[in-house]
Amino acid sequence: MKHPKMLFALIGVSLAAFALLRLQPDVVNIAFGSPMALLRFLTIATPLLVAGLGVHACLATGRILIAGEGIYAAGGLSVAIVGTSLSNTPLGLWAGLILAFAIGGCIGLLISWLRENKGVHEVISGLLLNYILQLLTRYLANGPFRDPTSDAPHTRELPWTLPLLYLGSDLNIGLVFGCILMAAYIYVFHKTVIGRFIRSLATTDGVANVAGLPPKRTRIFVMVVSAGMIGLAGAISIGSAGPFRRFPADFYGSGVGFDGLIVGLLAGPSAWLLFPSTLLIACLSHLSDALSLATSLPRQVGSLAGALLFLLVAALRYRKQSRS
Repeated sequence: MKHPKMLFALIGVSLAAFALLRLQPDVVNIAFGSPMALLRFLTIATPLLVAGLGVHACLATGRILIAGEGIYAAGGLSVAIVGTSLSNTPLGLWAGLILAFAIGGCIGLLISWLRENKGVHEVISGLLLNYILQLLTRYLANGPFRDPTSDAPHTRELPWTLPLLYLGSDLNIGLVFGCILMAAYIYVFHKTVIGRFIRSLATTDGVANVAGLPPKRTRIFVMVVSAGMIGLAGAISIGSAGPFRRFPADFYGSGVGFDGLIVGLLAGPSAWLLFPSTLLIACLSHLSDALSLATSLPRQVGSLAGALLFLLVAALRYRKQSRS
């Protein structure tokens, strides 16, 4: 079987969805029962599409980017600060998107440099940076950049947002960016020599050396771009018409950084599976929101499915690597 992880995931989600439909039929109706609900689903999938792409590129080189949640928050805060500072024109929003990518890339550079030159595993440094970035973004949103006109701990509201694809919804041009980036990534990953060399880094450095690509520098470069993509995903979330438009102090707990990791693991060695993996995880998140609305259960109960899915695909990936 070529893609057992995706098959197991689809079977598990299908069984869970069937049980949910039998027990709580209102949940599915809330989640997908109207055009606006479907647009909300695509809005949830937009930043996840970009974040999952970044994680997958890093996994292809044999490295795992587990600091995604902190990088995602740092990217979101970047666009909130720059976008409200340059509020006269939409230039502030676009400058914030660029800054978010740059900040994410710098964090990725630090993680990769520690791994390649100092031997510090990226899981350890990534987990530590998650906590550091969580505390730092919370302090900045609740301190120097807090909205002085509000009692809630968040930054000022962005005066400009990303152009909407459908009026009356939160779906914005970020979805178009994500699809274009994914199409370009799939082409490079599967159809070019560079993509083949990058994939070879997960198993051996020999092919890359023959091609004249230094393995260490290539891994560092891919990690920088991957982390930059996750930072950009955070900026897209804050730069949307809703539900944010401002950076809340508790933005760290949004979960997109970890969900992007599940997307990357589910896709495995095939970039073609990134899009269905994104839709699958976005569906779980969307159903969790609907479950919270239809019942008295907290949203985190529905998120357990994502956690179990992560454990499954991580175990399968580790088992495959151990055998090879």
